[in-house]
Amino acid sequence: MIHMPAFIAISGFFINSKKPFLEMLWKYTIRLIIPWAIASLTFEYINSPASFDQPKSLIGLITLPYYHLWYIPAFFLWAIVSYLLDKLKLNITVQLLGALILSYALNLEFTQLNSLGFSGLDPDQYGWYKFLSTTRPYLFFFLILGKFIKQKGATNKSKIIYSFLASISLIVICFYFGFPKFIYAGLFYTFNGFLMFALISVAGKESLPRNRVIEWLGTNSLPIYLWHIMGILIVDQFFVFENIYFKMSAYTVACIGVSFSILLTSKLKWVNRILFGKY
Repeated sequence: MIHMPAFIAISGFFINSKKPFLEMLWKYTIRLIIPWAIASLTFEYINSPASFDQPKSLIGLITLPYYHLWYIPAFFLWAIVSYLLDKLKLNITVQLLGALILSYALNLEFTQLNSLGFSGLDPDQYGWYKFLSTTRPYLFFFLILGKFIKQKGATNKSKIIYSFLASISLIVICFYFGFPKFIYAGLFYTFNGFLMFALISVAGKESLPRNRVIEWLGTNSLPIYLWHIMGILIVDQFFVFENIYFKMSAYTVACIGVSFSILLTSKLKWVNRILFGKY
């Protein structure tokens, strides 16, 4: 509920629309698309080596990416749309309201299609469902929210108000079930919207204590995001756990191991550039 809106809002906070369009595309290509493509091909080979016998089937890595890898092509599209909105000189408040309405409507649409399951969709709905699954436009609001927070900021009084409203929204979500989907979707944006505004406004003013571990995780969030699943795949390949707690513990240890691998291999310049997108 929280992690993806937070990640997306932070990404929006750091978006720079002042650069030329082609320069922006080149930057995202070498820093995001190339590392993402390598990770996608790697996981596809692990899960389905036969796919490489038919190169055309690899197009599916774009239209329906492997498991967690949907974020990079989605962010790439969001960044382009955000850039164009800025070049049209649309007021950031207008952008935010428009993104909220669009995200809310598409959230309801995706929830409806997802409830049918792939087998329950009509053939003419497949393409639309794949598009929604890959680009997740119902999360676009949080990217614009990050931009809005960067431009508008918040007073100390408003931070307290936003934190309070986020808390109230969370209490409502936690203690009342059976909401119609349109109400639950509204609570999703209300809670995360107010929470992101409060947290990012505080963090953006450097009013929080610094922590080297958290800073390292932040600067290496892309390689961790791309490769943390490798640890889970290794556990599933070589171990069988009947106890769910042992299994979760093994997953945790494996993901920590992947993080240490990233720490060690990041000392190699070519690894940093090609696999981790750091220039």
